[in-house]
Amino acid sequence: MRLFRALLSTVTVAALVTAAPADASVDRRQAAMDAATAAGIPGMAAAAPDWRGSSGRLDLDRPGKPDPSGQFRVGSVSKTFTATLVLQLVAEHRLSLDDVVQQRLPGLLPYPQPITVHELLQHTAGVPRDLPLAYTWATLPELDTERFEHFDPAESVRLSTTQPLLFAPGTGWSYSNTA
Repeated sequence: MRLFRALLSTVTVAALVTAAPADASVDRRQAAMDAATAAGIPGMAAAAPDWRGSSGRLDLDRPGKPDPSGQFRVGSVSKTFTATLVLQLVAEHRLSLDDVVQQRLPGLLPYPQPITVHELLQHTAGVPRDLPLAYTWATLPELDTERFEHFDPAESVRLSTTQPLLFAPGTGWSYSNTA
């Protein structure tokens, strides 16, 4: 139930921050964030063109609020942004979901099997879930010390494609952090 309340609070805060008109009370948005942290979210920061706020803690072991102008890794949320941009390109007829990635980006993928844009977006391309074990975080201490390690896009693709496909594209489903 606590997780449900926290998730519901997150959705509510997101709706308030993004939908609030320019003349909306900052207190209302801040109150929504404070309610979310009271429901169990450790900390959060939000920013809109006309407002910034934070609530809770940045770190459970130290005092301090999250910085609304700070940067953080968005993780899998970036998949939603990427899919939105791809679908905008489709709407503009600059890309098709049936386009083969190897034809659009020659030399990017080492796999002989054609992989479509649609298969990448739907996690049906067979691309492995994660980078090879040597490049992933297996323990909490590794996560703490290596979470800020950065791979440029070319290195990320190279590392993730050293592994074989899990299945022929379009024949299965497997969530992928590397696609």
